[in-house]
Amino acid sequence: VEEQSVTTAEINRSVGEVSRGAERIADTVAGIAGSIEATSASADATQASAVTLSAVATQVATQIGHFTV
Repeated sequence: VEEQSVTTAEINRSVGEVSRGAERIADTVAGIAGSIEATSASADATQASAVTLSAVATQVATQIGHFTV
């Protein structure tokens, strides 16, 4: 009976460790997901800025084209 108690206690300890490990993994995955979301938002903002900059560059080129030397 004592050996069964020791074995049961060891199983409970192992299950607790696995549970804590799974929780840490879930937290890490959630953190990665948040980082991916932030990176995606930054990429969208960068793309929008590039589009705006391209339009401004076209306007500037058009305005400069009106001048002759």
